[in-house]
Amino acid sequence: MNRLRAVLVLAGILVAGFAGFGWAWHGAKHATYVPLQVPWVMSGGLGALALVGLAAAAWHIDLARRDDVDHRAEWDRFTEDLSEVLAERR
Repeated sequence: MNRLRAVLVLAGILVAGFAGFGWAWHGAKHATYVPLQVPWVMSGGLGALALVGLAAAAWHIDLARRDDVDHRAEWDRFTEDLSEVLAERR
C-alpha cells in the first residue's frame, strides 16, 4: 500500500510539473510584449522544471533502493548457499 501511495504522489508531482509548463506557456502566449513574457517563462517554466526534476529524482531513488533490496537478497542467498556447501565439505 505504501508503494502505491508513493507512486501516486510522484505521479501527481509529475503531472503538476507538466501542468506548470502549460500554465507558463498559456500566460506567455497572451503577453504580446516579450518583456512581459519573461516572468511567465521564468516563474512557471522553472517551477515546472523543478517539479519534474524532483519527481524524476525521487523515482530514480526509489528504483535504486528496490534494486539494492534485490541485490542484498541475492547476496544473502549466495552466502547461505556457500556456507552450506562449506559445512558439507567438513
